[in-house]
Amino acid sequence: MYKKMQYRMERYENADTNDRIVINLRELGHKIRFQFAGKGSQERVLEILKERGDITQRELTERLGIKPGSSSELVAKLEHAGMIRRSPNEKDRRMMNLSLTEAGMKQAMKVDGLREKRQEEMFSMLTSEEKEILLELLEKVNHGWEVRDCDHEDHCRYSGHSGQHGRNSGYRKSHDRYHNEHSSWGSME
Repeated sequence: MYKKMQYRMERYENADTNDRIVINLRELGHKIRFQFAGKGSQERVLEILKERGDITQRELTERLGIKPGSSSELVAKLEHAGMIRRSPNEKDRRMMNLSLTEAGMKQAMKVDGLREKRQEEMFSMLTSEEKEILLELLEKVNHGWEVRDCDHEDHCRYSGHSGQHGRNSGYRKSHDRYHNEHSSWGSME
């Protein structure tokens, strides 16, 4: 373990600025995934159902960005725990809609409160001004990568999270807000 840490420290010390940024982003990504129990967690399912209301299992699977078998297992566990219910889809009886039970909604509210607390703790070392600067820089990088990686609006080399960052999402709106506020980025398009 010590040798591994020593190697990582030496690698970081010898890295250029771009490498150090990537190393830090990778480390932060791992920490965020750990803090939020990953993309295919029961907590995440409850959050999505609270946010969206009724949703088909196929939509949930796409939203989570996981395999259908993993999604089925999550749904079965949550249904068995009394957190969600399945009901036939009115448009297509072969599909099932998923929704929160009363117990599921209570748990989702609890999860939401814990998520907010974790997010506050994650950035507690930053002042409000520093958070705004960090947000602006991250939006600038995200926007730049989006412009670079997309041939046109619907075809990107890296779509990220199975389409959950679509045209009307908050994520997309933040990019649009950034683009409008920093029109000099328009020259990249």
